[in-house]
Amino acid sequence: VPLCGLLRRMQRNLIMQRGDDDTAALSGSTLHDVVLSVSSHYSDAVFVFSPIITYKEKDNATDSRNIFERECKVIHLYHKQGGAEIMTALNRGRDHVTAILSAPSALDLIPTMYTLANNRRSSVFHVWSSSPLDHSDLMTVRHTGFSILGGSSSVSEVSDFALVAHVASLASNVPFVHHYESDDGLQHNENSIPTRLLGHPPPALLQDIMSHVPANKITSSTSSLPSLSSLSSPSSSTDIVSPSAPTPTRSGDDGDEGSSSSSSSRQAYKPSSGYATTNSKLGDVPTILEAVISSLYDAGHIAQKYALYESYGSPDAELVIVTSGGQIGKVVRALVEQLNGSLAVGSRHCKIGLVLVRLLRPFNGGTFCNALPRTARSICVLDTSRDPTSLYGPLFLEVNGSIFGGLWEGLESAPPTLVGGTFDRESPSKSGIGLRDTSLFTLAMAMSLFENLARDVPVQNFKIQSNGLLSPSSPAPLPLRSSSSLEPLINRDETAYIQMLYQVFKDQLFIANARDYPSVWGASKSNYLADMEASGDDNTNISTEYGYGVLLALSHRRTKFLESVQQVLVHPNVYISSGLRTALTQWVQNTDDLNKTKKYSDEIIPLLSSEMKNQPLLEEIYSFRKYFSRVSPWLIGGDQWGVELSESGLHHVISSRQKVNVLVIDTEVYSQGTLRPEKRKRDIGLYAMNYGGVYVASVAHHHSFSQVLHAFMEADAFDGPSIILAYLPDMSSSSSSISSSDPLASLKESKLAVDTGKWPLYRWNPALISQGKEPFQLDSEKLRSDLQDFLDRDNHFSLIVGSHNNIDPVGISRSVEGGLQTRHRDMLATSFQQLAASLQTSATGPKVSILFGSDGGHAESLARRLHGEAQRRGLSSSLGAMDDYTYSDLPNLERAIFIVSTAGQGEFPSNAKSLWTSVEYVADGLAPGPNNNNGDIGENGGPLSSLQFSVFGLGDSHYWPRPEDKEYFCKPGFDLDAALLLLGASCLVPLGRGDDQDADGYETAYQAWEPLLWDKLGVANAGGGGAGPAKPLTDDENKIASNYLRGTILEGLADDSTGALSERDTKLTKFHGIYQQDDRDLREERLKQKKEKAFSFMVRVRVPGGVATPAQWIAIDNLADSHANGTIKLTTRQAFQLHGIIKKNLKPAIQEINQSCMDTLAACGDVNRNVMCNPNPFQTIIHHQVDLSGKKLRQHHSPKTAA
Repeated sequence: VPLCGLLRRMQRNLIMQRGDDDTAALSGSTLHDVVLSVSSHYSDAVFVFSPIITYKEKDNATDSRNIFERECKVIHLYHKQGGAEIMTALNRGRDHVTAILSAPSALDLIPTMYTLANNRRSSVFHVWSSSPLDHSDLMTVRHTGFSILGGSSSVSEVSDFALVAHVASLASNVPFVHHYESDDGLQHNENSIPTRLLGHPPPALLQDIMSHVPANKITSSTSSLPSLSSLSSPSSSTDIVSPSAPTPTRSGDDGDEGSSSSSSSRQAYKPSSGYATTNSKLGDVPTILEAVISSLYDAGHIAQKYALYESYGSPDAELVIVTSGGQIGKVVRALVEQLNGSLAVGSRHCKIGLVLVRLLRPFNGGTFCNALPRTARSICVLDTSRDPTSLYGPLFLEVNGSIFGGLWEGLESAPPTLVGGTFDRESPSKSGIGLRDTSLFTLAMAMSLFENLARDVPVQNFKIQSNGLLSPSSPAPLPLRSSSSLEPLINRDETAYIQMLYQVFKDQLFIANARDYPSVWGASKSNYLADMEASGDDNTNISTEYGYGVLLALSHRRTKFLESVQQVLVHPNVYISSGLRTALTQWVQNTDDLNKTKKYSDEIIPLLSSEMKNQPLLEEIYSFRKYFSRVSPWLIGGDQWGVELSESGLHHVISSRQKVNVLVIDTEVYSQGTLRPEKRKRDIGLYAMNYGGVYVASVAHHHSFSQVLHAFMEADAFDGPSIILAYLPDMSSSSSSISSSDPLASLKESKLAVDTGKWPLYRWNPALISQGKEPFQLDSEKLRSDLQDFLDRDNHFSLIVGSHNNIDPVGISRSVEGGLQTRHRDMLATSFQQLAASLQTSATGPKVSILFGSDGGHAESLARRLHGEAQRRGLSSSLGAMDDYTYSDLPNLERAIFIVSTAGQGEFPSNAKSLWTSVEYVADGLAPGPNNNNGDIGENGGPLSSLQFSVFGLGDSHYWPRPEDKEYFCKPGFDLDAALLLLGASCLVPLGRGDDQDADGYETAYQAWEPLLWDKLGVANAGGGGAGPAKPLTDDENKIASNYLRGTILEGLADDSTGALSERDTKLTKFHGIYQQDDRDLREERLKQKKEKAFSFMVRVRVPGGVATPAQWIAIDNLADSHANGTIKLTTRQAFQLHGIIKKNLKPAIQEINQSCMDTLAACGDVNRNVMCNPNPFQTIIHHQVDLSGKKLRQHHSPKTAA
């Protein structure tokens, strides 16, 4: 049979065997069901870090009792919460705990695992992987002190090894990880639970286990234990776990998979003498495991007599594959057995074999080597875990240490060839996805491993591709543009920035995230990292977070060193010379000065060396003498940090307030146009400046060498974080006509980017603010001169600048846009006032008085607009607040148009209350009622019969959600309209009611009401057909025209002539979570004094899901006192509210909110408000999922702006 045909047939048979496993009777159940079933019998508490249901039978749910005759609790947890819960359970007397979780979730429990191992607490973590090709997360926990049993993939194996792990842990006091593979996620079928696995263990099994468990383990939580013979069926109870079911049975090794074994044979088993001790060490685990497996198999409680390292194939195999169990082991085993341990390679036949590794930790080299055929000449170790920074996987290193450590004795004098490799997780399969996703290991792949071993020179460090081919592998590169890494910059222009750093700081330069490249960074890392490596901080991770952590650790150690030096200076039993004392004192006073610490370090170290003899404290200080000299701490990253700002860790550095300098090298060729949306970078500089307290500079060494040097020195001198954005276009990826091989290409592109403003050069130094100096300095000379040239070319503005000595040309050039906008706005306002006055004096039409009652400004704005339109149509119009008039003025007005808004619970605005009170009083006197006989208003038609009127009210129909509160909608307008009718006034146009809930807000109703008014006044066609006043912008139109929610807010904040912002900016600030308000209690008094309202701002801080950290709460509490009126509101929108922030405090308040990693964006207005959900994501797994969805919704619906 051709080999390809044989492989296809074998693969098909293997797949059929998977579906026709020895667990056919358990169809529909999952491996998780089996694990939970076994765990519930041997644990005091089972922690399930996945949505596995609590098991019940359809008609009867019973309590679960473990072998100690105690209740077993099943607790469902979110994995971030689990460590504390597990330790709490142990501290409350639950001796043997179990966790069921995925491999990624195990990473969060590593600290807990160390604790359990160090305290010798028996426990089992059942850890599952969804792919047989990637066990990297599992291998991450291999150093925690847990013993690791691996390779279960069928129901039978999972059941057996789960039981073995529990018994071995109880017997040895060593915690175990039982690893199994499951690709079913966490699906389950409640109607087909494997009932033969869910019942209580038979008494014989209980006796077997009891005889092997230390006495203190049995009695630690109960003073006495009932006899095993007295066990009876558990009584009905709550839904704890695991219903009663038939007694579990196991088949023997006779191949009768479905047969029931004789219970008498199980009862007759006599256990051997106890093999466990309470002081068992991790090294004793292999011996204990072998005894446990042997005992359980002899008793019929497990299906096979497993070996820790199982050998298959020819006993004198030449070519051997070593791998862990699971699906990969099954495929290789199937190939070896189908080929009868012999493979034809070319013209010769090679004997082949397989060694399955069941015990991963502790790896027993002697037992493993005994399982290897002594004839092996080539061994392939197939790792399912890969460290991208290492050539070899963890299993390869274990095998290599065993074979070449003298434990293997082969027939040949020379040791075997050892080959290692793993899977190419990026190679596309037929389905178009990589091996990480397909989870399919084929016979063709297994065949390729043996064929590689048969070569004279096998491919080493290989990767298996989806087509079965092997390709050489090397450690993964660390590209510059990666968001979390930094490659060596050898032979690249980027070294220019590094060289400049070294020129400035020399041997005091410390680049924290460049550990593995001493040839690049020189001596800048060796002293400090050598100390950290010596203390166990050996880690090749070079991400932003890691580098930031290194710098924090360095700062902490230097602080401890400072304390030791201070102790020397005051210690009565330490004898030092006056010269050393003076030098140490001066050093203590200047520990943050880069140059002085270097100077004093050079003085101190020789003196210490000569005086430290027989003085331990001095000797200790001398051993850490490297900390005398302060270093300049730096992190270096690529431009991808700007695309993935929230994922790069950069935001943690920016908000940390720690002394950390960050150099971000941007390589984008900006002359090629706009990037795709997903590739656009955030403006890191603006992002950092928004926080406040961050030094920011934008530099380009091709354009200004001196500016780069100044930025480096200022950044290091700044007491806090600094961000330097360095431009260096990568012409190798350019599609422009400039050749990438041209040494001037990068220089030309840099000059083009700087001169066109696409890469402005600037420095922002907040330290200058306290000195009364301008913190921002624009270093792009071309941009500054172009702005000045623009002003000089414009004659109009040149005249203004020349004729007004108080206008600073430099200041104008710094904020041209702001100056133009402010001046233009003032000119328009003056012109409008002049035009309005002219129209008012020339109007000869009917008189119309427009009165407004306004709370937030909308009614007044609408009244002014109506007033202007009335004048344009030839009416003699006057405008004023309602309280500018008294009741006695109303009969003389002839025609009165009222525009009135709604305040509070249907109340009149403060500038309308006085007039309304008078109107209401008179109307109440005329209204018919039991105590009023004046229901007939008389022949003259009432006191206001000479008045014609119309009312337009403004409100929000949904502001008060309760049905009984609906009457508050436009209530002032409704009440005024009814009262005027009662007083005999004639209605021109029926009451109009503008609703904020309409598509265009109150404009929807107003646009229908206003034409009716002009028609009634006889001026519907007046005005010569000219354009009327512009319709106010809707919210969406306002946003579109606002330059991404900027508007003229910046200029408005700088205007100290008023405490308010303009109407359009007031609307824009709502989308920033800010409401402009005024003190209602002071309105009338300030109106009498002819002063503007007492304006202030309410700020709403978003708290998604209602979760805030203690540090954030403290920040809000401090803000309330420092920038607001001392109050904090916790709103039903799950947000904080601060009140009484005056305009000059608004910007610093927002900055401090940002520094606390919170924001106000979209907390008001129509954009988002907030995303609300249950504030406890740990309550259930569903709550956690909803919480994550809420955070995604919040991010998705937030305005895309950096304003």
